[in-house]
Amino acid sequence: MSKKDFLQMIVGIVLVQIVGVLGSFSMSKESLHTWYKKLLLSDLNPPDWLFGIVWPCLYTLLGIVGYLLYKKWQENRKNRGLLYLFGVHIFFNGIWPICFFYLHMITLAFVDIIILFISLMSLMMWAYRVDKKVTYLLLPYFVWICLATYLQGYIWYMN
Repeated sequence: MSKKDFLQMIVGIVLVQIVGVLGSFSMSKESLHTWYKKLLLSDLNPPDWLFGIVWPCLYTLLGIVGYLLYKKWQENRKNRGLLYLFGVHIFFNGIWPICFFYLHMITLAFVDIIILFISLMSLMMWAYRVDKKVTYLLLPYFVWICLATYLQGYIWYMN
């Protein structure tokens, strides 16, 4: 990997991490310790401390995916739709905590995560034809989003 490619990958990781940090600003202590704790949660809900470990790892993988998709777009401009789909997916990822933790709009957050799930499935299927590495890198994130979709659906239904 050239120095230029390495720097581009770092930029991709930093950009996606910024989305995560911005989303975390919507999670006030009051929201987490009062409103969220009053919700009926699934028994499958992970402990709170796990989110602070998992999300930075997943955002790092997403940053690498963004870099790889950018490289594929540079190789062939026909791949721009894949890069746009990634951008749309990251947008919906970024607004979920705002919908859920800041606005307390459980239904809107559920709609958002359904869109997130569908866009991720589309991204993985499309990327598989272009660069299988992208799909493989997305697998841990896919498992987490499946769990998150179930948990959000549970919260929506029970509350």
